[in-house]
Amino acid sequence: MSFRGNRLLTLAQRLLPVVILVLAVVATDSGIRPRYPEDDMGKDSLPGRKKAQMEAAKQFRVFYQFQFSDNMKESGIRFTHHAVDDVTKHMRMGHYDHGSAVAVADVDGDGLYDLYFVNQVGGNELWKNLGGGKVKNITPEAGVALAGRISVAAAFADIDNDSDQDLFVTTVRGGNALFENDGQGHFKDITQEAGLSLIAHSSGAFFFDYDNDGLLDLLVCNVGKYTSDEKGPNGEYVGIPNTFEGHLHPDRYEYPVLYRNLGHNRFRDVTAEVGLSPHGWCGDATFSDLNGDGWPDIFFLNMQGHSHYYENQGGKKLVEKTETSIFQKLRGAPWESSFSTTTMTALSISSSLTCTRT
Repeated sequence: MSFRGNRLLTLAQRLLPVVILVLAVVATDSGIRPRYPEDDMGKDSLPGRKKAQMEAAKQFRVFYQFQFSDNMKESGIRFTHHAVDDVTKHMRMGHYDHGSAVAVADVDGDGLYDLYFVNQVGGNELWKNLGGGKVKNITPEAGVALAGRISVAAAFADIDNDSDQDLFVTTVRGGNALFENDGQGHFKDITQEAGLSLIAHSSGAFFFDYDNDGLLDLLVCNVGKYTSDEKGPNGEYVGIPNTFEGHLHPDRYEYPVLYRNLGHNRFRDVTAEVGLSPHGWCGDATFSDLNGDGWPDIFFLNMQGHSHYYENQGGKKLVEKTETSIFQKLRGAPWESSFSTTTMTALSISSSLTCTRT
């Protein structure tokens, strides 16, 4: 090849990346145009459907003409949820990504609902309702931060019938916690003496009087072993690689625990005694007297498998009736089906109403 040919080849090799870049810019800038779907054929029916719905709403006997507005900035709430590195940095497939809860109660008896925000990293926060849509962070004086633990859920209830709201918090392998309220929004950790120092992959929890003795009992849901013994930078246990296969390994199961309130802030594990043993990864549950016999029944939502319904038999036994109840429709429907979500919503409303009668 001639000297001139070599020079042209070298020049072409040097210019090739530039040419490719220019073509890419041109294509991005003008060659590719966004495409939109054709008009929705059903949009013309929306005005008519709206009119029909408004006409139907006139039959409602409850107040429904309300709307919500975002007043976060005006309220003064500055809480920010912080997740562990498994979620934010490494994006591992695990149950940490389910987040944390919020609990509401009047902790100081002033007639205003206060807010307890649950956090994975940095501690939980209790915000006092000042009225007029304003709140104030009172976590330090309240003593309920649980900094250093990976908290999951929380539940308020009057466990000792002294007319104030006590607090229970679940964590991931950090030990659950029970706080007694002095009536002024100051809390004392009574976990050890209460007999509630379980260490597990705990999740949802709620108080209810399963034996109708006038004392609120406690049910704690435990998911299953989804972490290793390796510690992360925030003290969390690092998730195992095949977390979502956990339900296939019975040795990883962690079952719900039912604690009976013995009075004087003491609880006893009666799970085996009442026959409670749902199999699966239970992240949450709720209760309601579904058969109208005066005893609260329990529905367990299974994250990876069949959900379970247990019927309360006179406060002595909890018998699984999934197959013979309306919940048999959930068989073979893992995760949350539309049926289970709707049913759980109805049950939760009923449960919330029951919880207020403390």
